Amino acid sequence: MVSASTPSKPSAPVFISSTTTELTLMFVAPENLSGSQITSYKLFVDTLDNPQSDYQLIYQGALTTVTVDSLV
Repeated sequence: MVSASTPSKPSAPVFISSTTTELTLMFVAPENLSGSQITSYKLFVDTLDNPQSDYQLIYQGALTTVTVDSLV
């Protein structure tokens, strides 16, 4: 019998660059995936100006490097 282990916790995205309206980040896979594959990354921002929602999804996809624009 083979027991499955839990994947490692992902680390925070790595900062690559920014401008006044864009942010480029790189996602790094956890060291231990326990045989699983990453199918998608999600990036949320805090929505301080929206009391109905604490966070807003601004990226979801399989790219490991992403540039998010229209931040202002």
